[in-house]
Amino acid sequence: MTYTREELFEGVRTLLDRNVADDGLSVLSDDDTLSVDGLVAKTFLPAVRHILDRAPMLLIDTLRSLAGDGRASLIEQETGADGMTRYLYSAPLDCLRIARVRMGSWKRDGLIVDEGSDTARQQVDSFPGVRGTPWKPVVVVRRQGEWTDDLTAFSTFGITFECFSSDTTSDVLQSGSYVAMPAFDDEGVIDLPEHLLDAIEHYAASMVAGTLNDFDAMKRLRSEAGALMRREE
Repeated sequence: MTYTREELFEGVRTLLDRNVADDGLSVLSDDDTLSVDGLVAKTFLPAVRHILDRAPMLLIDTLRSLAGDGRASLIEQETGADGMTRYLYSAPLDCLRIARVRMGSWKRDGLIVDEGSDTARQQVDSFPGVRGTPWKPVVVVRRQGEWTDDLTAFSTFGITFECFSSDTTSDVLQSGSYVAMPAFDDEGVIDLPEHLLDAIEHYAASMVAGTLNDFDAMKRLRSEAGALMRREE
């Protein structure tokens, strides 16, 4: 669902008025860098990013297609001694999180795991019985670089995903989806999952409260953001 910058920031400001102590708000000046509105503007997109990166995938209805022209790009493929082929792809530049991957030869969607997990390490095990197959495929996601406050600077952050495995050397990425990096368009509009709006606004308010050194409000708002995500499942 689409929202304007103004209505979203107003929602965060309302939460701050209800939760942050008056002495915390009174120390701010009218200068943009110090005003409440300025702090909300600075923290809102990082808050969206935080929630989208951790929310249950079933609550995110703003997914984009991973397959097709201009989407994921094949970097390399390698066939092992067992005849199974792995495929390494780079995700689109605006990718925040991989949601779903399916290669053409796979019988089901791949199990998506982070590179540090036990399942990821098993994909390079010398025993082929623990590696992914077309009947039980595995997708290992790797993240490089760091996020920046300027969310248009996608070049500082990137995602690759490795598909284990296929029984053909001519497989293709059949379908898939990903969560895009959040950003307002030129009209100040952003597309956000409707079920996560309350959690996003609470987390953004918690970040501002922390900046104002009201740590009780920060902890309370952050806890409520987590509870709102769980409630929507």
